[in-house]
Parts: sequence; C-alpha cells; structure tokens
Amino acid sequence: MKKYRIIWAACVLFFQFQSLAIAQDSLNLEVMKLSTYNFDISNGQLQGDGAVLLEEAVANAHITMLGSSLNSKLDLEFTNALFSIANSNEYNKMVLEIGGISGHRLNQLIKEHDIVKELTHLNKQYVWQRNGSIMTPIPDLSYKGSAELIKKVAENDWSLFAAGIESWASYKMLVDALFINLPKSEQKKSEETYKRTLTLLEDSYEAVTAINIENLAQFMTTIHNSTTFISFLDRMEAYEGNKELVYHFRKSLDYWAYYAEGNPFAKNKISISESSIRLAKLLKTNKIDFEKDKFFIKMALIHLSKGIAPNGFYGVGSMLTEMTKFHGNNASLSIGIIPRYYEKEGIIIEYSESDLFFLGLFKELLPLGKKEAWVLLDLRSFNEKYIYSKTTVSDKLRRIIASYDFIVIPKTDQKALVNY
Repeated sequence: MKKYRIIWAACVLFFQFQSLAIAQDSLNLEVMKLSTYNFDISNGQLQGDGAVLLEEAVANAHITMLGSSLNSKLDLEFTNALFSIANSNEYNKMVLEIGGISGHRLNQLIKEHDIVKELTHLNKQYVWQRNGSIMTPIPDLSYKGSAELIKKVAENDWSLFAAGIESWASYKMLVDALFINLPKSEQKKSEETYKRTLTLLEDSYEAVTAINIENLAQFMTTIHNSTTFISFLDRMEAYEGNKELVYHFRKSLDYWAYYAEGNPFAKNKISISESSIRLAKLLKTNKIDFEKDKFFIKMALIHLSKGIAPNGFYGVGSMLTEMTKFHGNNASLSIGIIPRYYEKEGIIIEYSESDLFFLGLFKELLPLGKKEAWVLLDLRSFNEKYIYSKTTVSDKLRRIIASYDFIVIPKTDQKALVNY
C-alpha cells in the first residue's frame, strides 16, 4: 500500500509540474498583462504610459490605420485624439469607409464655411427613424464626434478619400446627387423619372417597419424589381459625369442584396475588393508620394488587418502595408479597438459575442479591459517573442498578433450623440 501511495504522489507531482510548465510556456492573460499600458483622454489629448507609446508609434509611421466595429462615443473620442497626434506629425491624408457618392458629396461640403452645420443639415434632410433606430445617409458620419473629425480634416487642409460601400439608408441622397450632377438641360428631360424614383424610395422606406434582415430583403427586392428605378439609373449612367457614381450605386445594391440573402462570402467579397480597388485608383489619380504623404485610415476592424482578414480576404490593411514596403518604407501601423464595457440606462454591461459578432476573435483579450481606464496592448514584439518560440499560442491569438500592432480596449463606453 505504501508503495502505491508513493507512486500516486509522484504522479500528482509530475502532473502538477507539467501543468505549471505548460502555463509558463503558454501565452496567457498574465503574460499579456506585462505588455499592457493604461491611458486616458482629457480635453482631446491622450495621457499616460499608453499615450506615450501611441504617440511615438504614430510619429514613426507613414500610415496609421485605426480599425473599429462600432461608432461609440469613446471610439470617436479616441479617433479625434489620434487625429491630433497625426496632424502634428505631418499627416495630410484621411481615408474613411464611406461610399464613393457620399465621398463626392462630403468633399463638396468641406468647402463650406461650417462643415458641422452642413453635416447636421444633411442628416436632418435624409434621416430615417424606426422604433428608436436612427439611420442617416452616411452612417459613419452620423455622430457629433465624427462631424468634429471632418471639421479637423477641413481646417487642417487634409485630403479626404472615400473607400467603402454606400449604405442602403443613403439611396434618396444618392438619387438627388445623381440628378443634381446632370446639366440643366438634362435635368429637365429627366425630372419626371427622378420624381417617380424618389416617390418609390419614400414608399419603400415607409414599408420598412423595423431594421432587420426580413425588412431589408423586402426593401432590396422592391428596388431591384422596379422598372422606374432601373430606368432612372440607366438614364443617369448615360451622362458621362455620372458613370462612376452610378457604378458605386450598383455595387451598393449588390452588396445589400447579398447581405439580405444571407450570402456573407459574396457580400464581403464586394466590400473588401471595392475598398481596395477604390483606394488604389485614388492613390494613382492623386499621384500619392509614399515617401512624403502620410495617411490616417479609419475603417472597420476587419479591413485593416496586416495580412489576410478573418473573413478570408486581403483587405486595405494588407494592401497598404505591402505598398509601404514596395516604396521602401516599412512604417505602417495598425491599431484595433475592441470594446468590453458599456453603460446603458445607468447600468454597466459587458459586450458579448451576440452583441458584436467580431468579438469572438478577441475573446481572450477582453479580460484585459477595465471599467475606469483605457488599456493599450502592445503586440509589436509578440511575433518574435511568442510565435518564433516554444510558447503555446492559440490560433485566434496567433491571428491577432499577425494582424495588428496595438489593441485598444476603451473604458466603460456610452452611446454616441447623433448629429441631427
């Protein structure tokens, strides 16, 4: 019996030692905490240890990419603070994930004296509401914080590039933009078709009782099957000055139709490829000098990974990272924002995968977030320290390390204020 007890004790000690060794050789939460830094935002300025790292990284980069997946109050505060750092380091180009027609309209509005007032007017003109949900024509510019960002772009004479897909909520604005872009003589010939198209859209939006897949599918089916709508687009496309704008409109129609059908591959293929193709054309048209021009890009998190994105495509982040290398400059920086806490009706709640689909990839990092402080996770040395070592790294963490330089987890968030 004594012999068996000795063997049993030896086995327990062996497995405890093995467990300890595995824990020490794994990239876990305790190890990652060693590379986290707190910071805060006060009066639009980053402060704290994490702020120092971010400022140095942005200053040393030629391209800074900020990826997020929701327009929250804190997301916009961070974006504006990062813009100030970029602006003080001679950045001069802004890329936003908005559609080509919206970008055309926005670049026209920037020339006006009060861009915030102009964006407020635009939102009021085309806002659409159902059961507490508010949809503006350019969703990424729905909020007061995003209007302030565009104001800074205008005041500091930055160039603004649009690389995204038009929202289905923007279609009345797009129809107006196409019609207004016609010569006066052509407007007279197309006026009846234009009015019928607006009426069609107004009736179709009115039929949407709630923002869900079923209603979106019905809306898109109505639009796609309308001879009035098809005739209007064909007529607008006949004018040379509208050809590219109509192209963006058609891509949006395809994107949202695939979305409503539940075809994520086709939807993502359009989104990723159009963003990359659009940006490549803009870079060429504007004769961008990668040795001199410095870019600040704000897009969805999934688009700005430095390699293949979680949806299986190579997006803008991959393209820009490789282009900087091609032009002899390896200074690109990719920052991902992931939320943990938010306040709703006075109660602090944690985001879950059901709230935001992309959180599944970052599940192992979320416990690093804090209610009262911003957290910066510096991943820049992780590739060498953990991928090229005997350390055990999960597949999801391995993908994050390969995709981003920094991960930012905001403190307790709030809903952003709509600008209308």
